[in-house]
Amino acid sequence: MTFPLQISESRQLACEDLFLSARSALQPCFDTMDPRPFLELCLANMREQEESEDSAVACSVAIAYVEQCRLRGIELYSPPACVQCNDGGVSLRVRV
Repeated sequence: MTFPLQISESRQLACEDLFLSARSALQPCFDTMDPRPFLELCLANMREQEESEDSAVACSVAIAYVEQCRLRGIELYSPPACVQCNDGGVSLRVRV
């Protein structure tokens, strides 16, 4: 199986918004945990998982980053783009 070398701009931005942006929900951990390896993983997953929804691919890596930050004592939550409220508005579901 071969994977595309390039990904669409929207897929690249989905990863960059999480792992490079100063406005990212993950930014409080950037000084503690280098986000670049997670950015690279996100981009690689985008290349490999062409058929998957952009946010689902990016969010699966973001959730891993959140967990690693928590292990280092940084309290982070899933980025808002990675959380979906159900009809009742009571439960939350992470898109992975």
